[in-house]
Amino acid sequence: MSSKAPTIATALATVFLAASSLTSPTALAQSNDTAQPSANRVTFDGRTVTRENAKFVSNEVLIQTDPGTDVVDLINNFIQDSPSEPRPTVRKLTANGTFFSLSYPTAGANTTGTVQQLMTEGDPAAAGLPSTRLLSSIASASGVRAASRNYIVRIAQSDDINSIIGVPDQPTSTPETPSSGKRAPVYPNDKNYRDLWHLKMNAPGYSDTTAPGASNFPLQWAYTPDASKVIIAVLDTGIVTNHPDIDYTRAVEPGFDFVSADLETSDDGTVGYDADPTDPPESALKVDCGGNGWHGSHVAGIAGAATTNNESGIAGGAWNVKVQSVRVLNKCGSGSLRDIVVGMYWSAGISLSGIPDNPNPAHIINMSLGVSTPGCPAIMGLALEEIAKKDILVVAAAGNEGSPVSNSAPANCNDVLSVAASDQRGHLTSYSNFGSIIDIMAPGGDTGRDDDGNGTNDGILSLVDKGYARYNGTSMAAPLVSAAAALLKAENPALTAPQIRRLLKENAIPRNAEH
Repeated sequence: MSSKAPTIATALATVFLAASSLTSPTALAQSNDTAQPSANRVTFDGRTVTRENAKFVSNEVLIQTDPGTDVVDLINNFIQDSPSEPRPTVRKLTANGTFFSLSYPTAGANTTGTVQQLMTEGDPAAAGLPSTRLLSSIASASGVRAASRNYIVRIAQSDDINSIIGVPDQPTSTPETPSSGKRAPVYPNDKNYRDLWHLKMNAPGYSDTTAPGASNFPLQWAYTPDASKVIIAVLDTGIVTNHPDIDYTRAVEPGFDFVSADLETSDDGTVGYDADPTDPPESALKVDCGGNGWHGSHVAGIAGAATTNNESGIAGGAWNVKVQSVRVLNKCGSGSLRDIVVGMYWSAGISLSGIPDNPNPAHIINMSLGVSTPGCPAIMGLALEEIAKKDILVVAAAGNEGSPVSNSAPANCNDVLSVAASDQRGHLTSYSNFGSIIDIMAPGGDTGRDDDGNGTNDGILSLVDKGYARYNGTSMAAPLVSAAAALLKAENPALTAPQIRRLLKENAIPRNAEH
């Protein structure tokens, strides 16, 4: 690269906030990620989990093995020694035969429960469920790399949502004069750009083009306005259809729906896995979700699904990027560990059993979701290892519990870039998880603040059905980092995932919760 002019890598100098010493905004002395004992935490399957947050699919066990391991033989040997143990149905999930599901006879609708409920019901095997002894036996068997119950994972979005369907167009603002010696920042002509504080130039004052907590995307766009050859897979609730601010031919890469039939909360016209990742309409809901709708579309819009520079609506972070919607969460924002890991494999181009291969694997995988659990679940960690071998960057939301990120997966896993959330001031938000393993902090918004005094809250404005809404959460911060990564990849396709991760971290502003 030429030394005569800065490239996008050097333009990233003030894009995000470094988070190597990120601590809680309410308890700055808590600089480590050590989980504190609590009456709300219980030991289950050898893991300490939160009763309220750690839910599981009670009739299913997941197993990761070495190639060639005979899982059926392992089960038969155990049942011979324990005749009361129910016999599961074994299903191969990956084409290479290393990822399996064991489902039990009590399978059916509403089979999820809390960890505490199962613990108080006595021996799980007596209820036709896999016993703890079975899990322990399988996990210690030769050729088995990991065995786990199928946990429930949820979106990493704060509960405080401000929905504003059909945001009126705002007058186009006049860009400020750029500093000399650098390329001029590029400002899109989208009518609501001035409401997108997270995309503005990073500067001390609030204006139509600046905010102290903004991420300098106009400088990135000056170097790489087009990311059309980069694919971001968004593992989430799906994507809306017929949105006026999405060019489906240009922006949306064919995806897949991996929400299992027993976890589906909407009538989406199909049962189980299928090739339609549409986020079903509210009218199709079979249960009350409590306001988590359109999460996947909102995340996709931030990353770049929103059509930018079209004199209407909003702008996305990576112009013309291809967004691949991989539906792994239901309309209520919940999904199972199995479905998410299967979606991860498919996004990366790893062949699954009985599922068409992904013809266009992602360069970046965005995971705005999480489960409260100390340490990375082994099943997920092994999947991330395989994805890393394919040189794919995985960006994960840190979670919204306002607690150490070491208790939130996948952000606490290896082989991910973990993202905390900041507000319009550039401060760590009160809801964001924190800790030394956070890689970077990016705008996630705060619907409880109005720091620029413009009369609207400081959530992140993005796509929902028939319009736009302001949400806040680390779910919103992660796709902004995915967008920046996509622009780096677009400028230099030879960059590896570790190099992109390093560039983003090295060029971020040194900042902690006090600034």
